[in-house]
Amino acid sequence: MAIISVIVPCYNVENYVGRCIDSIINQSIGINNIDLILVNDASTDGTLDVLSGYEQMYPESIMVINCEQNGKQGTARNIGMMYSTGEYITFVDADDCIEPAMLRYMYQCAVQYDCDLVDCYFDVFRNEPVWGCEIKGAQLFEINSVENRKQMLMYACNREAVWGKLYKRELIMDNAISFPEKLFYEDCFFSQMIAMYVHRYCRTDTSFYHYFHNDVGVMNDRTSTDRIIMKAEAEEKLLNELIYRGLTDDKLSPYHDELEYIAINNILFCSYNFCLSTGASLLATPMYELLGRIKVMFPDFIHNTYILGSEDNCSALVEVLEGLERAKEAARDYVEEDEAKYLKDRDEYIMQAGSDADFKFDEKNQFKCLSDYREEAGSVDAHYFFQDVYAANKVMKSGVRHIYDIGSRIDGYISHLLSMDIKVTMIDIRPLPEHIDNLDFIQGNAMDLSNIEEGSVPVLSCLHALEHFGLGRYGDAVDYYGWKKALMGYVRILKNGGILYLSVPVGKEQKVMFNAHRIYRPWTIVRTAVDDMRLEEFTYFHQGVRTTLDFTHDDDMEHIASILENVADNYLGNYDCGIFIFRKEGQADE
Repeated sequence: MAIISVIVPCYNVENYVGRCIDSIINQSIGINNIDLILVNDASTDGTLDVLSGYEQMYPESIMVINCEQNGKQGTARNIGMMYSTGEYITFVDADDCIEPAMLRYMYQCAVQYDCDLVDCYFDVFRNEPVWGCEIKGAQLFEINSVENRKQMLMYACNREAVWGKLYKRELIMDNAISFPEKLFYEDCFFSQMIAMYVHRYCRTDTSFYHYFHNDVGVMNDRTSTDRIIMKAEAEEKLLNELIYRGLTDDKLSPYHDELEYIAINNILFCSYNFCLSTGASLLATPMYELLGRIKVMFPDFIHNTYILGSEDNCSALVEVLEGLERAKEAARDYVEEDEAKYLKDRDEYIMQAGSDADFKFDEKNQFKCLSDYREEAGSVDAHYFFQDVYAANKVMKSGVRHIYDIGSRIDGYISHLLSMDIKVTMIDIRPLPEHIDNLDFIQGNAMDLSNIEEGSVPVLSCLHALEHFGLGRYGDAVDYYGWKKALMGYVRILKNGGILYLSVPVGKEQKVMFNAHRIYRPWTIVRTAVDDMRLEEFTYFHQGVRTTLDFTHDDDMEHIASILENVADNYLGNYDCGIFIFRKEGQADE
């Protein structure tokens, strides 16, 4: 039976998780003493394949749990704890790694001092960790009084990460401690709950844990400022749980000042510093809402003992409050500037109009748009915008006046065709309630085109739709071979000499992202239709750059396969757009 259960939540870490797992496998305590639980939190990259590979190599020591829905780290860790069997539990983040001696040393401390919790120090790396560390001694702390518990809470406030710690499984299970689910900052809640129950705690300053500073990770994502509101939600959940369990009274005594400071630190200080470090505008974040929540939880928070008793904490709180006030003043300046511009433009318009009554300014008809001039002209989708323009242009230049389409976008590609006076007969499993001139709509299933006569369609298109068929996403039946059935149906209904315009997501790795879509290696599409169709052109868009490859009758299948496989291996990313133009072989029908 394993001594230690190591739980690793994994989400889109295919490039890092191998390093993490290797560091756990190579622990000097021995892999046979480790119960390694890898929880794939509905990753959309190749993470699951990496995890499964390790599970196959170490079936006795590694368990992979695959979650179909993303529940964030809290859910993944809770699931891992459910499957844990070790006497002790530790958590490792999937992009981090640990020193070979970490688990053996921390386990020895836990046994020697009969500890509920052992904590080690960490270092930070950006590219590769610096292996090897000076092993330092350990210090024991006994939590046997209210004052000791207060100190433990304050320590946990400064060291809230759950990684780099070894927990006695009994402590967690006997006290029903778990992570909040579907929240970021779930570790704050968990660490404070542990601090309320732990009795013997051991700490070493040895840097056993290597923390990876991931510039594109969730906590460093400039687009994730809205997530900081979850700090307040996690803190509110903690306070309610403490009262519910009777660990404090309804006034949070005897730990009111500590819990108040922890809320100030987590909700205000950390969020404010996050905004500064990412360059996020305070106006674009929920900082004001966070301040309001603090005031509801702790109306007199500015007089907190740990704030008033520390010059650094006083300065930090003043900086936050003054920073928010400056942001308000900046907002007022913007409003005043926008209003001034509006009034200036209005007066100029009135002056130019003179006595002309066609579009005379009327006070009651004002519709103020004050800040549109600050915004960008628009946004461009890396797949749909480029494919819709390119494919519509190819159809237009072919001279065709009527085209069948399956599942392409009405408000992109189809609208382009209609604007060129090209008649479209469109098939989609979803209803189309509006009537659109020059568009004939058939509600039907692309996996079953038996109601369309064989060899009757001269030109057919299907842009960014084939990858969905058979996944149930749009109300179609789940069918593993749904995309193949649809593609072979296209071949059947095309006339000899007919043209198929087809686009799908393409990438280095072929996979299904259930139930959203499939990603194809380009050769898979060609070899599936190869018996009856000849590839004339393959175009792919990678990071907005278009590359087109033309093929002729002289290109045999072996040559085409070689080219497309080379493109997939060396030029495609994980999720690019590929457009195929096929012609159905055989003598063209009259």
